[in-house]
Amino acid sequence: MYEYANRLAARGHYVTLLHPIARPYKKTSTPIWLKQLLFALRGVSRPKWFALRKDVVSQIIPSAEAQYVPDADVSICTWWEMAYMLASWPVAKGIKLNLIQDYEIWGGNEALVEQSYSLPLKHICVSRHLQELVARKSGEKPSYLPNAIDPAVFRDTVSPVKRAPHSIIMLYSTEPRKGTVYGLEALEILKKQFTDLEVTLFGVVDPINLPRWIKYHKKPKDLAALFNNHAIFITPSVSEGWGLPSIEAMCCGCAVVCTEIGGHKDYAIHEQTALLVPPESAMEIAKATAQLMVDQNLRLRLSAAGGSYVRKHFNWETNTDDLLELIARVLANTE
Repeated sequence: MYEYANRLAARGHYVTLLHPIARPYKKTSTPIWLKQLLFALRGVSRPKWFALRKDVVSQIIPSAEAQYVPDADVSICTWWEMAYMLASWPVAKGIKLNLIQDYEIWGGNEALVEQSYSLPLKHICVSRHLQELVARKSGEKPSYLPNAIDPAVFRDTVSPVKRAPHSIIMLYSTEPRKGTVYGLEALEILKKQFTDLEVTLFGVVDPINLPRWIKYHKKPKDLAALFNNHAIFITPSVSEGWGLPSIEAMCCGCAVVCTEIGGHKDYAIHEQTALLVPPESAMEIAKATAQLMVDQNLRLRLSAAGGSYVRKHFNWETNTDDLLELIARVLANTE
């Protein structure tokens, strides 16, 4: 969303980012004023990890109630709870778009999540499988606006030919849906087969009981450089709205092994751009990864094809064009 904010502002649009503290379906004992102070001290509104343009306004607000929201031509929300708030806003807040980035039921509110798909908003999904899911749940097919990649950031700076063929990189997460447990089990299997195996994990949490032969980078400052130092990226996710690290790795020259789930299917085509394996199967992950490690021609072919496919089909300029065209169509239908 920060990327969209920058690109829309660069095209002359006035963009405001709002970070609500209170969430309508999550109770908290911490006073709002204290959270607001803590958010301000931490610089939540302008995070250090992303270079927001100076002309993009970014604010912390107590809640997503209309009184804290400026009038606009278009308002966009990105989380199911905020969709309910958006639906309650008056006409002065403009047309209302709900960008659905995942099937967000991990908080235990499945019924509310699914009901949000039928709110009087213009719904947009980041992947084809989410588009189909929302259509089944609501009876109306939402628009499609996939995620994208910045090739200036994620690109191959080290030739895949020169990379150690037995080097693997993977995202580490404690979220069960990310399937890290299956990925780690697969790596243990591979370590017994390839004693020179090189493994790097990255993530935002502190790992638990990792073997000494696995390197870990918490919140890496240059993820693209990490990708470029490895031949293979594996992603064992059980569920994804859209697996963004996979396309980042593809653009950096990694051959990708990923689970055959909806969140990977927009860009992962078996034996064409990636190797697909059944979810929740460490043995199949290990088997496919080993195939890439011993067959350099296959690895290099998938590396080249994956990066080319992603760069061609998922770029921010095209996405921004598509978002503006979608907004224009919705505006035309409301006038």
